[in-house]
This record gives sequence, structure tokens and C-alpha cells, in this order.
Amino acid sequence: MDILLVNPDSQRVNNFPLGILAIGSYLKKFTNYSVELLDQSVFIDSQAFTESLIEQCKKTSLVGISFMTTQAYLARDIIQTIKKYNPQCKIITGGPHSILYPEQTIRYQDIDFVAYGEGEKTVAKLLEVLSEENRYTEVLGLVYKNNGKIVKNPPASLLESEEMPNICYELLDKKVIDSMRDYIEVITSRGCSYHCTFCINSICSLKWRGKNVDQIIDELDNIVTKYNPRTISFQDQDFFQSKERTYRLIEKLIDRKFYFQWQAAVRANYFSPSYINNEMIPKLKKSGCICLQVGAESGSQRILNKLKKGIKIEQIFTMAKDCKEANIECVFSFIIGFPHEKKYDYYLTLKCIDQLFKMLPNCTIIGPQPLRIYPGGELYEEIKQLGYQEPKSFEEWTQRNLKQKFSDYPFQVENHHWTEDSDFINYLQVFVHLVSSKFLPRQKLKRLMILPFRIIAKLRWRLSFFNYPYDAKFYNFMLGVVRKIKK
Repeated sequence: MDILLVNPDSQRVNNFPLGILAIGSYLKKFTNYSVELLDQSVFIDSQAFTESLIEQCKKTSLVGISFMTTQAYLARDIIQTIKKYNPQCKIITGGPHSILYPEQTIRYQDIDFVAYGEGEKTVAKLLEVLSEENRYTEVLGLVYKNNGKIVKNPPASLLESEEMPNICYELLDKKVIDSMRDYIEVITSRGCSYHCTFCINSICSLKWRGKNVDQIIDELDNIVTKYNPRTISFQDQDFFQSKERTYRLIEKLIDRKFYFQWQAAVRANYFSPSYINNEMIPKLKKSGCICLQVGAESGSQRILNKLKKGIKIEQIFTMAKDCKEANIECVFSFIIGFPHEKKYDYYLTLKCIDQLFKMLPNCTIIGPQPLRIYPGGELYEEIKQLGYQEPKSFEEWTQRNLKQKFSDYPFQVENHHWTEDSDFINYLQVFVHLVSSKFLPRQKLKRLMILPFRIIAKLRWRLSFFNYPYDAKFYNFMLGVVRKIKK
């Protein structure tokens, strides 16, 4: 094979690593290079993955690894394994961490190249010149080492809609392919027009580019023919960004009468008389929309303004009301523990969640999750000014306490000295979790085990009393014991 694309473990069953999957799909459509994909997430144990990685890396001269900052330690282990069993193999890294820290990442001894933008064109050109070091200067978007000196080439151009191929799902593991009768993920656009301070896009400024409606329908036709899924999840950062595209797509979906149902993320401010309105909502439902997810983030308008979120609290409630009338499920996610956030703001978020529960008893609330310190965005720069010590090398990032799995619940804040009440922040999501009507385990024994915690949580919720969270701490302790028993 010409290139092996590797995705570190993301703690998701039947994972769709859309980043490297997009690169593989691009290479499949526009080049003649042979591509294979290896996703650590589909392996039950690490030994099986390592054995497969060793076998696969011996067959190629280039391996591409895409990772987030939280996966840096996994990427390091993968890189070390490859270099141990195939020292001549070249390694290129990409993904959010490499984009934010290209020069820092390339300094790691076993990384040969870094792609610091969208990787499709960079990887395709690198494959063309891989054996000719004097031509590395031709590879746009590439960082590499030349006699110990770091060289950063000019950036590659962003993909436009006509350059975005249909996803080649055949690159995925057979277990994932077999699951696609139930669920499949699709992406129809790149970038975002907004600049929320906690998002990497506020630094990278990746403009929104969307496939046109005919391209989307063509891809959906192919998906239905091959996999006929029950549910399609559109994973775009801003699926509804183009009003004209959305209107045309919804009409097409209704006309085609597809069997599948679909879900997507949406911004609360799109629910307005001029966009997603009383006339549009029923069409969304008729086209197969079953669930919309929104990053509400906070119940405090002051905090939303500081985050440059571009939404109003009232718009969150408008969305809830409209979706309830159309029988479309809603998922609202919240974050707590921002710099300059006061306890008064925490309680405004609780008030917002309480109102959403009253309007939509069956809605899903994610969080309020304690703010995790991720690189990227204006907010991260502000956190550094408040004293956060950023790692100075790729090795330091792998040693930082970022090994908490995505699936671990609940996430505990680090020692964020700017927070007013760390216990409140750490355990608030536990109380929200317990009072939610959706949190009802099917097994009777589990229901009986959590019943006392639910009763206490509901009483706390009614009284707005969240001090001395010993019940939540004990609940977390029990969760930890159960996890150890399962292991």
C-alpha cells in the first residue's frame, strides 16, 4: 500500500473518523494511490491493535496519523511502534493538535512531516514526491525537517465544494460497515462562519464551504443503495449555515421520500421568523428530521456574549418550543466554569436547564460539563494569561493529565483557580443527570440502586441547594467500582 491512515482510540463504538476518512476518500477519487485505514477505536484490546499496526506498517512507506490534543499520548505510542518495526517508514501527523502546534510537533524525533491545514492536497502531493527530498518544498501545507532545520511551506488552499468527494466508507473496519444498517455519519460542508472564543475556528478561520444540493442527494443515493441506514447523522459544524441550501435540500428530501431519519446540529439563532419558522419546522419533520442538537453553552447572556456565541437565551427557548410542536427531539449541551463566570451565572444556567426540562421533559441535557482546557481559540489564550502553564513540547503534551477517556463520566475539572466553587462545578452535571427523565436504566436492579440518588437529586433541584455534594461524590465512587468490576 502507498499510505496507511491511523486514527487513535476515540472511545467510540462503531467510530467514524471523518478527518482521515476524508483524506482517504480524496486519495481514492483523485489519485491512484492505494490507501488503507486503521482505527484503534474498533479494537477490543490494545494488544490486538498493536499487532495489526505492526503488520500494516511493514507494508507501507508512509503513515498518516490524525489526533486531537487529548489523544497525543496515544499518537506517541503509535508513532513509536511504527518506528520500532519499520524505521524507514515516514510519518505525517495532522488534525487539531498538529494544526495548532506544527513547529512544536515536528520537533518530536520520530515525526517526519506535519500537515498544518486541511490535509487532502498536502498528503496527495507528499505521496507524489516522497522519494525526492529536494521536492518537499512543493508540498503546500507541509512542515518538515531539513538537516535539523524546521521548514514550513506556504499553506495549501482549502477544498472547495466540487473537490469534496463522497466518503469512501469501504475504508472502515468491517464491524463498523456492518453497523451502518442502523446508523451512519455524513458530512456535507467544511468550516464555520462563527467565531466562538472556545473553538479552534476562532484561530484557524476556516470559512464555510458546502456541497450543493445535487452533490448531497447523489451521496445520499449512494449511501442508501449500499447501506440503507435507518439513521443518518450530519456531522457538519454548521449544517444549516446556508438558508438557500437548506430550503432546497429539505424540499428534495421530501420529494425523494427516503426511508432514513436524520439528525444534525443547529444554532439556536436560526430559529427565527426569517429562517427556521412555523412554516419550515413541519417540513423539517416531514423530511425525516428526528433530532436537533444545539450548543446552548450557558444560561447567562453575559457569558454567551463573552464567548461570542451569537445567540440569545430566548432563542434557545424558541427552539425548544418549536421542536416540541413538531415532535423533534432536542439535545442541549452546556459548559460551566469559564473565566470570569460567577456563581450567579452558574445558577442562571441551572434556571435555563430547569425551564428546558419543563418545556421538553424528554429532552437530553449534556452537562453542564466543567470547562476542559483545550488548545485553540481566544478563550484558551485568555486562560494562559490567567496563569495556565502550557506544555512546551509534544512530549510534555503526552505527559499532561489529558488521559481521561472521552467516555469517562463525570469529568473532573483541573485546579482552575478562577472558579468560585469547584465542588459545585464538578458535581452539578451529576445532579442534572439524575433528575433527567431520560436517565432511567432498563434493568430493575440498576433502577433500585440509583433510586435514592435520584430522590436526593430531585429534592436538591427543587430547593436549588447544591452545597455539600456528598451524595454525588458517593454516586461517582459507585460508578468507579462498577467500571472496575466490568474490566
